[in-house]
Amino acid sequence: MSGTAADVSAPAIVSLTADRTSLNTTSAPDSVVYTAELTDAAGVLYIQMSIRSTTANATRYCYRGEPATGTAVSGSYRCVMHLGKFSPNGTWRLEYLNVYDSLNNYRWIYFDEAQALGWPVEITVTSDPDTVAPTITALTPDRAAINTVSAADSVVFTVAVTDNLAGTEWVSASYRSPSGNSYRYCSSYVLAGGTATNGSYQCVMQWPRYSEAGTWRLNYLGARDSAGNERYYNFEQAQANGLAPEIVVTSDPDTSGPVISSLTANRVDISTLTAGDSVVFTLTLSDQPAGFYYGYLHFWSPSRSSDRNCYMIRVEGTDNTYTCTMTWPALAEVGTWRYEVMYAYDVVYNGRYYYIEEAQANGWPTAIRVNANQPSLVAASLGQFQADSVTAIEVGGAAADSVVLFTASGSDADPEDAGLTLYVEAQPVGTPFTGTYTASQTFTSGGTGVV
Repeated sequence: MSGTAADVSAPAIVSLTADRTSLNTTSAPDSVVYTAELTDAAGVLYIQMSIRSTTANATRYCYRGEPATGTAVSGSYRCVMHLGKFSPNGTWRLEYLNVYDSLNNYRWIYFDEAQALGWPVEITVTSDPDTVAPTITALTPDRAAINTVSAADSVVFTVAVTDNLAGTEWVSASYRSPSGNSYRYCSSYVLAGGTATNGSYQCVMQWPRYSEAGTWRLNYLGARDSAGNERYYNFEQAQANGLAPEIVVTSDPDTSGPVISSLTANRVDISTLTAGDSVVFTLTLSDQPAGFYYGYLHFWSPSRSSDRNCYMIRVEGTDNTYTCTMTWPALAEVGTWRYEVMYAYDVVYNGRYYYIEEAQANGWPTAIRVNANQPSLVAASLGQFQADSVTAIEVGGAAADSVVLFTASGSDADPEDAGLTLYVEAQPVGTPFTGTYTASQTFTSGGTGVV
């Protein structure tokens, strides 16, 4: 085997063009189409771009996961950037461009580098602009106290908001538990009353059973208009504007994260020279009383330029057994991939992280070898000798005493391997072999010896 086929390079951006460099959003939305010519041995996964106004706090994004022409190995990707009516006028600049391949090799390019490459980094927008973010004038909960002792409970927040021209697009809110370890969220895009320039939205926030008890406080409150202007209030700002009602939660809380008691792998050596390959991790996990919600396992490549991860899925018919299937695409980086972290959360967002030091102490698999070279054994070097290590014993021959020496020569191309282990099964003549070795000896790199 050879590791030279591995793809450890980020996608190459051959060129970036724009179909226009000026837009007009005075009476209607407008857009610009960016075309990127990309190549990558493993295949491009996606391209993403962002542009930012130089006159207002507004950004726009585009994303493309499929080539418009060609293939993922060599193709054209078209990323359409939409700007709504009332978008800020003046100059918008490329904020960043990032591109990832199927192996998670990536490249990020920012304004200065893009400009040096001669790419279209600026567009001019003509508009009757809305440059003022929405203002939230009231946050009203339908109740100030909930009870999650026996079941989940919720609060409906009514958010009153005004916006001068473009109109509010969405609102969002988050609350934080007394300990600061748990959060709840809600958002709404649908008007509950009024108009987009002066109306209200209703945002339903759920608290699961076993949520942390006590007084929950606002974490943040936010709104965005259709021109891309955003306004966020932290707790202090919201409180100063009378926008921070407290929510009191009565509960029989679960305050501990899930416990993982074992982790095994069905294999620790895989090959991706011709196709993708995978490892199935099996773990034993428990959480009481709230119950497990989700978990994640993460490995880094030898160069730490790409990574792999998997999510935990409960094995049907079991209570505490989960599997996590991690897949490496074809041409994955050669060498030993290392465990980085595994974490698990329960339904009330208590979490626990297991880093490599704890994983190693637990005896869990922390290394997966990708496209490792198999050691070779020189058949002509096999030999068996009397205890003097000089007198050869023919096949079926008799040993002079209870000691027999076996010899062999082998090699391995992996520099990270500390040595080779020779395994021997010896049985009396006429006794069938069992497939289980009866003696072994490990030799360091370049070492010699006998078994």
